[in-house]
Amino acid sequence: MPVITGQLDKGFKWGKAVYHDFELRDLGSDDILACKEAAEKVVGFELNGKVVPVIVESPARMGTLMLLRQIVRIGKFKGPFDLDILPLIHPVDMAILAAHIELLDGAAPAEAVSRAITEAAQDASPEVTQRGRDDRPGAAAGDAGSEAARPGPDAPAA
Repeated sequence: MPVITGQLDKGFKWGKAVYHDFELRDLGSDDILACKEAAEKVVGFELNGKVVPVIVESPARMGTLMLLRQIVRIGKFKGPFDLDILPLIHPVDMAILAAHIELLDGAAPAEAVSRAITEAAQDASPEVTQRGRDDRPGAAAGDAGSEAARPGPDAPAA
């Protein structure tokens, strides 16, 4: 079964330790069936004045369960994991895991995964990634300065 490794951006925090390395694997048929069953629930549906039980499936829950089941390990913690771990995984790291799963599944080329990881990291902290950045031609790093130093809309053009 193919395995892929990678690094989380924010990391999996447990106590004072933060773990960044992870390992993912392909899903087997048994994994898919288990995720499908776990994503189903019985709800009441009114039909001709009577409430009848109907099984509904949550695609979002199934996708998340499949992702969590593909995690072999994060740091020293071995998977598969269940939904209880979600509050401990930053959304940026979930995006990184999802991008690596697409690579593992062959759904995305390595370049697309690299772009997705870079975009996820940039979206996570735009105030840090854009600090002091000025994309104007000929501008030096730090030319943008703080918001207070930037000219307003009524300022004369440079």
